[in-house]
Amino acid sequence: MPIEIGAKIRAVGKREFSQICYDVMGSVFAIRKEMGRVFNESVYHRKIRESFADTLYEVPIVVSHGQFTRRYALDSLFLGAAIFEWKSVDTLCDVHRAQLLNYLMLCEVRSGKLVNLRPEKIEQEFVNVALTRAQRQSFTLEIDSFSPSASLDRDWMQCMIDALRDCGTGLDQGLYLSLSDFFHGGADQSHSIATVTSGNMECGQQRIRANRTGDVIMISTLSQRLEEFERHSQLFLNHLDRDRLHWLNIGLHKVSFRTLHKAT
Repeated sequence: MPIEIGAKIRAVGKREFSQICYDVMGSVFAIRKEMGRVFNESVYHRKIRESFADTLYEVPIVVSHGQFTRRYALDSLFLGAAIFEWKSVDTLCDVHRAQLLNYLMLCEVRSGKLVNLRPEKIEQEFVNVALTRAQRQSFTLEIDSFSPSASLDRDWMQCMIDALRDCGTGLDQGLYLSLSDFFHGGADQSHSIATVTSGNMECGQQRIRANRTGDVIMISTLSQRLEEFERHSQLFLNHLDRDRLHWLNIGLHKVSFRTLHKAT
């Protein structure tokens, strides 16, 4: 899965990275003092650009696998070395950290900076990558509980394995979902509506991912509490008008394919 980055990112030591972050944050504090804390991200972006004219913004990242592509953009790249992600929200959350972590892993950069300009006191965090791409590519594979009903299911499994061997685990869940959707013909083909029932009562409809034979497709990125997730996935399937669910879980160190069958 080739990864193309719209700028060359140079590796720097901890001391230089810390100095760049110190200089950037000095300007950020001055800008926030002048402008306050209620503007949206784009306003602060433009103001920060004035202070760092040689810095790159909205740096594109393109991930591809065959005909599939997915695009991302780095908020800021300072001095070709320090990746910053800006937010203007009430408080930072794990989704924001995961977004920056995804960018760092795609760029094979060990550390980045996450900054939230909205709170009364600016929130700032370092986000660090724990595993190299090579480590994320060397996962164990569990397929004993996977029951493909057609060659299409085996081809889907192999497509996902090939992509993971190439780019590694730990990336944005949306990337893996988009690749799976693409394999099944795109979002229009891979998304469908299922009827939800409880006993003899029809409760409504649920949008699901499904393959061409109607089996439910589910992808998670869990490294713990898999038994709980499987239990709820089984309950989910039991109340749909579908008979099978193919579940791919992409943990950091183990990738598993499992097929759940509707309880009779």
